[in-house]
Formats: sequence, C-alpha cells, structure tokens
Amino acid sequence: MRCLKSISMSIAVLFLGLAGASSDVPFPNYPEPDLPQMEPCARRTPVPLPEKWAAITLMSPYLYDGIFPQGAELRVGRFSYDASVGAMRAAVYRVGTRNVVDLLITHDKTWVLGGSWDHPSCLADWGTNLPVPGRIWQDNMAVCVGNHRTAPTIHTGPKADWWKQPSPIQERGAEGQAGDWFWFDHNGYPTRTFFWGRHPGLPAVLADYAFSNFYEFEPVDSTNLAALVAMCSAAEGLPTFEEDRRIAYRQGEQDAREGHPESVGDLIPGLSYEACAGPEIKPPSWPHELYITSFSTAAKFATPRPISTSVYYNPAGPNLRTRLHKLDADTPPTQEFSDALLLDQSSYGVDFLANPPFTQLDCGAGPHTSLPGAPHPDWGARGHCRCMAVIEDNAVLSPDRTTQVISCPLADYSGDTLFWMWYTVDDPAEPIVFLQTRADITIGTGLCLADYFHWTEPSPSPIPSGIYTVLAHGTCQFPPSSAPTPPQACLYCHNPSTNSGHGASRWSF
Repeated sequence: MRCLKSISMSIAVLFLGLAGASSDVPFPNYPEPDLPQMEPCARRTPVPLPEKWAAITLMSPYLYDGIFPQGAELRVGRFSYDASVGAMRAAVYRVGTRNVVDLLITHDKTWVLGGSWDHPSCLADWGTNLPVPGRIWQDNMAVCVGNHRTAPTIHTGPKADWWKQPSPIQERGAEGQAGDWFWFDHNGYPTRTFFWGRHPGLPAVLADYAFSNFYEFEPVDSTNLAALVAMCSAAEGLPTFEEDRRIAYRQGEQDAREGHPESVGDLIPGLSYEACAGPEIKPPSWPHELYITSFSTAAKFATPRPISTSVYYNPAGPNLRTRLHKLDADTPPTQEFSDALLLDQSSYGVDFLANPPFTQLDCGAGPHTSLPGAPHPDWGARGHCRCMAVIEDNAVLSPDRTTQVISCPLADYSGDTLFWMWYTVDDPAEPIVFLQTRADITIGTGLCLADYFHWTEPSPSPIPSGIYTVLAHGTCQFPPSSAPTPPQACLYCHNPSTNSGHGASRWSF
C-alpha cells in the first residue's frame, strides 16, 4: 500500500507542527519563521573518494524484512575498500541480535567470510556477483542541487552537497521516474544515501537499504583486502549452488556471530535495541499546537530540488495546514505556494501565487485529491509505530540527546512501503527526520524525505487567524471519482476525508 500519493500527502501524513505569531495576519500571508534555505553547491563536479577507505553506517531497509514483530530491522554496516585491489568488504550486523553477514566483494566474485573481522576464513561463494563501487558514486546524469546541513544534525553537523541522479527502476510506483540521492561533505566524503530501490548502478550493500547514515567515513593508508582476495581465490571446495549458498549464508551468520565479538553499540556508540524497552520510549504524538519547518525531498528525479516546507497543526480540530514553497524565492513572479488544508474530516489543496495579491491558481477538495483528513493527535500509537533502536549521546547521529528510531509498517507487516522516523526522547518528542520507502512517485512530485529544521510549541501565543480557513475567493472543485484516494492504511494515523461533491478539477500537486 502506498500512503503518500501526492506532494501534499507526503507532507501531511507525518510532517506536522506550529509557531508563535500575530493573531491578526490574514491568510494566505501568514508567518513562516525559520524556513530553511538551500545554499549553492560547494562543488558541481563529483570528487573521487579516497583510494582506500573504511566506513560504518546505520542502514534502514526498504520493507519489513525482519524477525521482530511490527517492525523492520535496522542494520549496521562495516566497510573496508581498496580501489587498487578492486575489492570491498562489508559486514552487516542486525540491530537487536548478534547476527552478522560478512561479504568479500570483487568485480567477478563475491564470497561469504566466517570468523572474526581481523582473522576471517573463506566460507562460500555467494553465488551472485555484487558491484564493487568506483571512487565516484554519482553517474554522468547526476546533478548537485544545493548545499545545506542535514538531519540528524541540521544545525550543527557538516554542510553537504545534495546530489541526485535518475534511477533506472521500472517497478510499479517508480516506473523510471525515481531518483537516487547522495550527500557529500566538504571533503567529498559521503554522509547519507537515499534510494527508491536497489539496482546495479548503486554501491554494493548500500543499495540494499533505503536510507543509510554514515557514522564514520575515513581514508586509510592500507587494507588487508589483497590478502583476503588471494586466500578466497585459492580456496577449494567452496559451495557454489543456490541451495548451498543459502546453507552457507546461514552458517556464515553463525560463524560471524561467534567470531565478531563487537556489538552494534561498539561500532556506533550509544546505539541499542534493548533500550527501546525503557519506560520513556513511547510512540510519538502531537497533543499540543505545533509548528515545524523542514526541507522536503522527493524520490522523484524530476522534482527540481528539496522544498522548504512549513506546517501548522492544532489537535483541537484536529486541523493542519502544510505549505510548500515550490520554487526558489529569487524567481518571482512565478513563485508558487501549494497548501494542503486538513480540517478534521475535510481536505483541501490550494495552489496560488506567493506574491500579492496571492492569486489563486487552482483548488481541489475531498478524498480524490489524495488527501486524507487531519492526523489524530495519537497517530504514533494508532499507526502501529515501533521503536527499532535508541541512539544515546552519539556525537554524529544523536549529539547531546537521546534519539528513538521508529518504524511504522502501516496496515500490515508485509506491505510494500514503510515509514522511518527519528524523534528525540523528550516530552514532548521533537521530530528529526522522516522517510517513506518506495512511495508511489508517479503522482505528484513524490516528496518522501523530511529533514526537520525548526520545531516549537507556540502556546500561549495564538495561532494566526485564518490559518485553517479555506480561501474565500474561488471555489474548491471536486476531482472525478477516478482520481486517487488515500489508501485505507493512511486512516490508522489520519481521519478519513468525507468531503462530498462532483465535477472535475485540473488541480493537483
């Protein structure tokens, strides 16, 4: 099931919040403090990675794929790379267990390793060749669209160039329209990756995960990969058939678990699955008035760049208004806003010019705009969201705070999309990052990733008057019944939209 079928829905489902402001400011010119602004790229040409490097990552899968009920398992990846050998080693640890799969990857063969990281043995031929990444991960269609810090350290972390490139994936929901995202710091080292789905053009192992955050990436003077490749190349009698590969994979997990004494908390300090059982760990909720701003990034390649976004939310309705700044501020008079207004069980979408007199361009109403009703204040519990890891006081991933990494598998645990969210463990909890995997990007602009920039509770300051008012000039039309509606799974977190009406509309996000 795919919950985010339009640009509004991508924001409205989980990008929520509110800010103190004057109560007499008329809609649509209401205040939007602390909107993030993208800066020019530091580099517009890809920088080769070091010839030899080591890295540790926290990786979120595309779909539910784990042994824990009601959630998808996080992984920690430990990498060693040597371009002079044409090889990469990747040990993948399951968060919450001691299971490890250790792979040695070359251009023409991949082996399963057993034993410890420092003293491994060659256990099996993996049976499928995986692509060794080059020193440049972007392809010749990649473009840099801007520079800014990212979550989870959007105010304190390193600035990064935001790169995207078209993905060849033709699966339903992508159909050749998806994009791959890479973030590189001032050294040209990767800090994050975000993919719609796996394909051979992506770096091996990282390609298996929707969202990867680098805890470490550093050049090294030497590796032992040449010796490991020579050892495995000389090994005889390794299983090679598919059934043997599955047996070897399971045996490899066992051997690696016994041979790798380190836990995920040793590799990423402060990371723990067991901490999810703590009494302070609860599903996020919005019982108060909120204001949030963010960068909203699309999995759709055609969407030009991340969009500055603001959201007002009041649980008393519940009411929500999301605003997307669709074009840059330096491009008037075509600068355009798109608003999604969710009022209890009614939903509206409005496009209008951002400059006076704020000409309304189009307006649509009802569930066939792909918009549900307003979110429930306790959406986290209703949406079956579950803590999959806690990160405590990690300088890179959770500095001076405790962060809960959450998975929401929608209506069932074998669906084709997931929500991943990072929230502070506070009362109230603050959002850090939101991601939807494998969203249907064939409708709208495909926003799936939010880097939250500003969060506040404005109380006792009032919400600006008119913030939850449909524009008086112009009539919101009702799209035809053939237009998409929110999937039933969205109603775990949202009210249904019960607007009624008829007639066609050319409006869409």
